[in-house]
Formats: sequence, C-alpha cells, structure tokens
Amino acid sequence: MLKFFLYKNNKPSWKLIFDTMKQHLSELLQTQDVCIELKKISKQPTDSQRGYYWAVILPMIKHGLYELGNDQYKQIEDVHDFMKEQLKFYTIETIKIKKTMLRVKKYKSINNAEGAKDETSKYIDECIRWAAENLSVIIPEANRYGYK
Repeated sequence: MLKFFLYKNNKPSWKLIFDTMKQHLSELLQTQDVCIELKKISKQPTDSQRGYYWAVILPMIKHGLYELGNDQYKQIEDVHDFMKEQLKFYTIETIKIKKTMLRVKKYKSINNAEGAKDETSKYIDECIRWAAENLSVIIPEANRYGYK
C-alpha cells in the first residue's frame, strides 16, 4: 500500500508528490486494478489515541511504578500528570501581571478541542519509550488492543 500526504502549508512539495504518484500509479496499473481513496487528515487527537493512552499505556506505567516501590500514584490521572512532567509535555509562557513578568507552564492537551494529533502521537511514543527505559515495561502496540 502506498500513502501520500499532502499538506496545505507545503505547496512546494505538491508537484513532486503528484509526479511520484503518477509514476507509481502507471506502474501499478500495468499489473493490477487500483483503488484510490482521498480523505481529510485529522489534526486533532483521535479517540483511538486517547483510548490507548488512558486504557493501556497509563495503567501499565502505573503498575511499573508500583513494582518499583512507588505507590504514590493512586489514580491514573496522577500518572498522567507525572508523565506530562517527566516528558516535558508543556510549554513555558511568560505572562505579565501588573509590572511583574512570570514564567508559567502551560501543559499540552491530548483532548479533541485543544490537542494536536501529531504532538499526541509523539507524546505517546515517548511514553512507551520512557516506560521501557525506566521501568522495563514493554507496552504492546495499539492494534493488539483494537486501537488504531
């Protein structure tokens, strides 16, 4: 299966992608029938990403922390907060209150309204890597649990 991604903000690459698609399609059509599917790319985190994160990744990390003797994370939300801090899933913003400048953390979101799909994917991958490196916890791939 071939996938080509076109991004509206990257117009200079469109010609190259279209030329490559044309070449591959020409070759494929000589030997087989082809179905072309066009769909809009979601820029928001998907339900599947969030489900995998909350139902698989965080509980496995919580268990790994517990196995190492760290039982301070009683709720999954506590593990979520811990991981956002560990992986620096935030930005530092400067705000001005009266004449004082303050630096504050603004945590990134994995929900539909505020999150970004690509950031969420990278964050999930980092959680999996972190769990393997720091807890010796191997988190199975999402499709094993029915998540895409």
